[in-house]
Amino acid sequence: MGSQEGRPFLGICLGLQLLFEGSEESGGCEGLGVIPGRVTRFDPALGLPVPHIGWNDLQATRPSTLLSAVGDQRVYFVHSYHATMSERNSDWILSNTHYGTPFVSTVNKGQVSAVQFHPEKSGATGLALLQVCGGGCTTVLRPRIGRHHNMCTSFRSDPIPEHCLF
Repeated sequence: MGSQEGRPFLGICLGLQLLFEGSEESGGCEGLGVIPGRVTRFDPALGLPVPHIGWNDLQATRPSTLLSAVGDQRVYFVHSYHATMSERNSDWILSNTHYGTPFVSTVNKGQVSAVQFHPEKSGATGLALLQVCGGGCTTVLRPRIGRHHNMCTSFRSDPIPEHCLF
């Protein structure tokens, strides 16, 4: 992942989506291509509001240090687009969440981790996750929230100060 290769990385919301090969958002966007697969919009025909806003559970697909901070607690989501687990990316997936259809909620491979939910909006559970990662992560991709529906509209990369607890 560029000049930061080999350093721990945590992507949040759009930071997870950007790791995939591309997205259908805005007529089709290329991703970083780190994780196989594309990001698609939730289907409103499933009868649920889009965007997905609110608390939801994670269904772990394998044990991980990152998810040990979450346990069986709910986390907070705000998104209209999601990635789906497939044979090509299953080795990345730590958890899925269900919102009309299963979607990827947490990924990890080596030093690269990302979450679809917002730890900074997930109370003590989110803080615990950030502290687990904050001990080793040097870069976080996190969203800037736009005015329209509180959706992720862009991202920024921030170094994490060693003394900072989120």
